[in-house]
Amino acid sequence: DLVRDKSGASGVFVKFRLGRQKSTSKVIWADGDPLWNETFEFCVEEFQSPKLLIKVRDKGVFQKDDHVGFCVVDLNELRPNEKMDLWLRLQEANTGALHLSVVYEPVSVLETDTTLDTDARVTPPLGGFLPGEFPVGIRSTSVRVSGTLINTPEIGTSRLSIPAPDLASVYITNFRLVIVKQGAEFGNWVPFHAIYRVQFFLPKLVIICQDMRIVVLTGEGTRPTPTTPVPIVQLHQQVIKQMFVSNTSDMFAVKMGAAINKTGEIEESGKLYHPIKEFERIGVPTAWTVTTINSQYTVSATLPKILVLPTSFMVSGVTTVAEFRSKGRIPTLSWYSVKTGAAICRSSQPQVGIGNTRCAEDEVLLLSMSMTNPRSRNSEGVPNLYVIDARPWGNAVANLAKGGGYETPENYPFARTLFMDIHNIHVMRKSFWKLQSAIYGTIEGSTDDKGNQDWLTGLKESGWLEHIRRIISASRLICEVIETQFTNVLVHCSDGWDR
Repeated sequence: DLVRDKSGASGVFVKFRLGRQKSTSKVIWADGDPLWNETFEFCVEEFQSPKLLIKVRDKGVFQKDDHVGFCVVDLNELRPNEKMDLWLRLQEANTGALHLSVVYEPVSVLETDTTLDTDARVTPPLGGFLPGEFPVGIRSTSVRVSGTLINTPEIGTSRLSIPAPDLASVYITNFRLVIVKQGAEFGNWVPFHAIYRVQFFLPKLVIICQDMRIVVLTGEGTRPTPTTPVPIVQLHQQVIKQMFVSNTSDMFAVKMGAAINKTGEIEESGKLYHPIKEFERIGVPTAWTVTTINSQYTVSATLPKILVLPTSFMVSGVTTVAEFRSKGRIPTLSWYSVKTGAAICRSSQPQVGIGNTRCAEDEVLLLSMSMTNPRSRNSEGVPNLYVIDARPWGNAVANLAKGGGYETPENYPFARTLFMDIHNIHVMRKSFWKLQSAIYGTIEGSTDDKGNQDWLTGLKESGWLEHIRRIISASRLICEVIETQFTNVLVHCSDGWDR
């Protein structure tokens, strides 16, 4: 039951998805039973849902693709190492079935080599391990490495810029992935916390970093068997294991802290930052007071133990304010200017909702903040406070329907709320990947006018410079308010994240 487009032609293709792994078949233009004769491979991780989703789509010439039907293969029902012919009835379709030949080949996880070389090449360029760092993974000499741009859901299809891959050795510690190209004295390394995403399409392991680095490791050798998995499979398993450490005690930060403590260095490092001494250093006056009300993280699990609040505010009201602010992130002092007496405070959005819920304690807290600097007065002599809402106004209004909101003039007459029109992290991430696509897409291009035009077009379409402009504009405004108007500023978005 294929849907014909206006030309009378109809093409069918199939989309496969297992976790984050995706594949698409070629389009078969035919009126009868389409035959693909294609092979697809997926790597099944233990933590993945063992269900392979298969969607059949109809490809039109002059219209959008149409949904024909779908079916699901439960990998738990497959017999290992045995070829199985499956006839799957298409769901959401009047008639039709899909014929597949499926082979499920379990790959054993061999014991990892914990006796890696400890010479300078293992952890370049430092020439040794960091405190608390030790080898945990394999060393593979059958991997080829290249830097490239691949297709991702955020940026869609992109041009490839693939240099010739080099044979490399790969090392894994509890902190980083180290790649040493053949013949090189030193190598490159990527901390696991800097990895944004890992994609595995046997035999390629794609590591996408948050700083735009993309590394492709290609395994060499034959297909894996239950007793002899190729190194790239083991490498993928080890990378995932180090990215998602299950026990807190196994985290590198904890290991490093324990190692430093044994040498007596942790006491010295404690002198680098102490919150109370830091507030004293920047000259916070007596109008503000340091509290330990969150010492057990009972007020907010994500705020520091030490909170600085206006001295005139009753600390007993903090719990009520925390219930009114999203995630319990109450307004608290972050920075103070000795020159102007103005302060920057941070918080999350008030939970006003469509019912215009009010919190007397929250209103008193913001009023107390506005009164900490006697130089901050508007023309009528009323204490003044700027609320810098980083969100677009439309987003703030939309949050009212979800129980959030913003500081209205009716509830906070002493404050002036300004919206900075900075988008959320999801929009930023999409823009970032588009910028990356523009950069990598023009690396392989020529330096003529067309290459320059492609770069400028990609840069504009990414919207990245506009996001940067808005952030700089908001920063300039805050500085101007503090330096020229001597007025306190409260900065927040929805949940108190840094935008």
